[in-house]
Amino acid sequence: MTDFWTAIQELSKDPSSSVTQGMLVQRATEFVQRAGAVYSGLSSYQNNLNTQIKQNVDKINKYGNQLLTLNDQIRAIESGGIEHANDLRDARNQILDELAELTNMTFSEDRYGSVSVQIEGVDFVKDGTCYEIALKTDEATGFYTPFWPQDATYTVRADGTRDYNIDGAEVFDLSVEISSDLNTDIGGLKAMLLARGDHRANYTDLAEGKYDSVSQSVVMNIQGEFDQMIHNVVTKVNDILAKAAGVQTGDLELADGTKLENARYCTVRAISPKGGAKSMAKISANYEVVYILDPAQGEEAIAANVAKFQALAEQHGCSDVVVDEWGKRRLAYAIDYKTEGYYVLMSFTSAPEFPKELDRILGITEGVMRSMIVCKDE
Repeated sequence: MTDFWTAIQELSKDPSSSVTQGMLVQRATEFVQRAGAVYSGLSSYQNNLNTQIKQNVDKINKYGNQLLTLNDQIRAIESGGIEHANDLRDARNQILDELAELTNMTFSEDRYGSVSVQIEGVDFVKDGTCYEIALKTDEATGFYTPFWPQDATYTVRADGTRDYNIDGAEVFDLSVEISSDLNTDIGGLKAMLLARGDHRANYTDLAEGKYDSVSQSVVMNIQGEFDQMIHNVVTKVNDILAKAAGVQTGDLELADGTKLENARYCTVRAISPKGGAKSMAKISANYEVVYILDPAQGEEAIAANVAKFQALAEQHGCSDVVVDEWGKRRLAYAIDYKTEGYYVLMSFTSAPEFPKELDRILGITEGVMRSMIVCKDE
């Protein structure tokens, strides 16, 4: 984070420098990538909760069927009115306690010793039947929604499986206010559903009129806030870069081939919320630079400088970089009492900012006697 703010401060000192612009893009991209990793971690946590939701629904259904078996066994032993199935009753009570941890449940015992159980006010175990909870899987997220099959409608697919419409058949009404006063905060399964939420939130979920969709989910709240922070950073950085680039006027061809005459535009590198660098407007031209190196510095130093300037062009996103070493030639006139120089021609295609930066670097590099950059398109 410190590197990111440092890059912003450096750009404020020299907004026209392609180097400081590039550094800001790099640092901002790193920041967005790290933030994206945190967002992915939140999504993984949602997936873990989703797995636990399925496991708990399977456990609840298992408990329901165990209660049916225990009901039959207790009724058989106690039907004569002499024996008491204490061990079986203890086992049944343990299951009822487990169900109470997972759901908002109530139960009652009839005169024959059988218990009936309701979950969220709906019959779960009654009259020798366990009405198992089913799961609807969201195709987009893979998230499970518990529902009552007996209350849902369905159509039969070509493969014979059922496609359920669970509107009104959900086990939990997650739209109601969660409050201990209203007894709407009971049960571990409901808590997991609320924490997970029903989708992966982003900054648009925090917009006015939409916040209710994430308000009760801890994970979705954090996701939305985090994505909003990323969105704001990306937008602000792109605004800074656009302002630094300035506005140009001329003919412009867009990526889709559309041609605009006498258009006003700016050329900047930008970052995307996904963490990659991109070009907001791809405007480039063909350039040639001729520079003369001092032969006295030796072959290794000459080779190092040639490689340095080629690498500089490539690092700044230049394309079609071609280096042609003309070698040692006699100068038209003496420079610093030297009559020979090592000539190099480098051609490249780039945005207009890079030639300015290249000219600056050439001017401060030891061993460069002269240099000239021309735009071949002008």
